[in-house]
Amino acid sequence: MGEFKRVVNLGKQLRGLLQQTRVEFEFQMDAHAARTEMWLADFATEPDVGFE
Repeated sequence: MGEFKRVVNLGKQLRGLLQQTRVEFEFQMDAHAARTEMWLADFATEPDVGFE
């Protein structure tokens, strides 16, 4: 029974780590999307983008 409890606790720890990793990944992706939107806005307001 002690071994089963240990496995359950390891599973809970792993699930917590995976949730934390997912949250950090989503935060990084949101930051990347915001930087991309800023870059596109800057690009769109350039007077001459050179597409002739």
